[in-house]
Amino acid sequence: MAPGQFAAAKKRKMSTVLLAQQQSYREAQVKGKEARANRSSSLLAQHRHVLEMVAMYMNLDYRDIEDGVLDADIHIKLLDSLFAVGGRKAVLIFYSEMDLPSVESGRLISLPKDSKMWRAIVSTGKDVEASGTCVIAYRVRNSVHIEVKRIYTEIHFSSFFLDPEETNTICVVNDMLRKVREPVVTRTKIWGDLVKTPAGVSKKDDFLRQFQDFVTFLLLTKTDLAGKVKFETPESLWVGILSTHTELMASLGNSDIVKQVEAVVRTWGKQIKQVLTQSDHLRQERDDIGPLVELHHWRRLLAKFTSIIEHLKSHKCKNYIQYLIQSKSKLIKKWRVLDNRITDATNEAADNVKYLYSLQKYCMPLYFSEPNDIVHHIPKLMYAIRNGVFNFIVLQHH
Repeated sequence: MAPGQFAAAKKRKMSTVLLAQQQSYREAQVKGKEARANRSSSLLAQHRHVLEMVAMYMNLDYRDIEDGVLDADIHIKLLDSLFAVGGRKAVLIFYSEMDLPSVESGRLISLPKDSKMWRAIVSTGKDVEASGTCVIAYRVRNSVHIEVKRIYTEIHFSSFFLDPEETNTICVVNDMLRKVREPVVTRTKIWGDLVKTPAGVSKKDDFLRQFQDFVTFLLLTKTDLAGKVKFETPESLWVGILSTHTELMASLGNSDIVKQVEAVVRTWGKQIKQVLTQSDHLRQERDDIGPLVELHHWRRLLAKFTSIIEHLKSHKCKNYIQYLIQSKSKLIKKWRVLDNRITDATNEAADNVKYLYSLQKYCMPLYFSEPNDIVHHIPKLMYAIRNGVFNFIVLQHH
C-alpha cells in the first residue's frame, strides 16, 4: 500500500472510531435525559418539602438544590428511605464545589470536563468527604410511613458548615448540641407525668445530668483534637523527589536535597521534643480537684501523642526518613531515639486512659451524691482501683 493510501485508510479508521464514540455519547445523553425526567416525575410533596427546607436553610434557590438531587438515582432512594417504614432516620444534603456530574445525570453543562461546580448531593455521610454547607434532615422514629400530613411534625432539620481544614465532625456536633439543643433541654419546664413522683423526678435529673455529661465529653474531645500536633511537609521536596521509591532512589547523592530533608526532619524532632518535655513537667493542681481531671489530662496527652504516631506512620514521613537512611544521615540516630520515646509515651498514656476510664463510673457518684450517701460508693471504687492495679502489674510482667 502506498504511503498516501495508508494515511487515508488510517484517517478513515480514526473517523469511524470518533463517530462511534460520538454516537455512544449521544445515546448516553438521551438515556440520561430520560432517567432525569423519571426522577423529576417521582418527586412527591414530601420530597419537595425537604428540598424547599434545605434551600431555605442554605439561602439558595429551590432549583439549585433540585438540580443536584436529580443528578443521580441514589439521591432519590435516600430521600425515599427517609419517609419509609424502617427506613433511614437521617440523610445529609451537602452543597459545595465538586466534580461535574456524569453524562448519566442527564444534565447539560457547558463547562470543560476537569472543571468544578457548586451543586447539591444527598448522602449518608459515608460515601463522600464531608465539606461545605450541610443540612441534616432527620426523624426521631421510623416506625411509620411519613405522608404529607405528617411531614411537618415528623421531619426535622439542622444545618452546619464543615471545613475539613479547620474543623471536624466532633466540633460540628458539639457546637450543634451546645448552641441549639442544650438551651432547649435545660430550659424545659414541662415534663408531663414524669415529675409527679419522686422516682420520675430522679429519672429526669439523671437524664439532664447524663445529657450534660455528654455535652461536656464532646467539648473535651473537641479540645483534645484541637491540640493535635501538625507537621509541615513541603511540596517542593515531595513531588518528583520523594513521592515514590523510584524518585527517592534517583534523588540520592544530591547534597542540597539531603540538607533540605534534614532541616524538615529536624523541625519535626523539635516539635516532638517539645510535646515530650511538656508531658514530663510536674503538674500543679488545686487540692480540691476531682479524679476526672486526671482522666482529662491523660486524654489530652494521648490525643497529642496519637497525632504524632499517625504522622510517623504516614507515607510522607516514612519516605523522608527512608531517604535519610539511604543517604546515611547522622540525624537518623537521634530520630530513632525520639521514635522510641514517643512510642513509649503513647503506650503509657493509652494504659492510663484505659485504667481511668474503668474507674469513671465509680467516681461519678462522688460528684453528685449527698455526703451521707458517698460512703456507700467507696467500697466499689476501692475494689475497682485494686483490680486495675493488679491487672496492670500482670500486664507488666507479661
